[in-house]
Amino acid sequence: MVTLVSGVLCGFAVLVWLIAELRLLMDKSRIPTQPDLERAALAFRVLAVVMSLSVMGVATWIGHFAWRVHKEQVYPPPGSRHLRVRRVRRGREALRVAYIFYAAAIVLAVVAILITPLAFGILRTLPL
Repeated sequence: MVTLVSGVLCGFAVLVWLIAELRLLMDKSRIPTQPDLERAALAFRVLAVVMSLSVMGVATWIGHFAWRVHKEQVYPPPGSRHLRVRRVRRGREALRVAYIFYAAAIVLAVVAILITPLAFGILRTLPL
């Protein structure tokens, strides 16, 4: 719980900082200078890292949920809360759901790993 709250607070602080930087850059009363563009590039790098960490967190959560379904061989697993369960799946059906969740978690983890290098590579192509 402490990790969740501290992560949300840090994310909020980063977003407030990014908004302030972007407003300064988008001010139409003046032309952006080289330091403004460098700060915008830094903000883009920070945003890429924050997005990567967020997507990795979601992938971890989905992977853990898939593990619980796989372990119990029941979807939804005992102890999880759902708004509306249409049908409880057991055995092979539950394993099929778990494998779909595993695949989604793997795809999200790969995307999370690739976001930061892709963003940094894009920034390297810009004349900053």
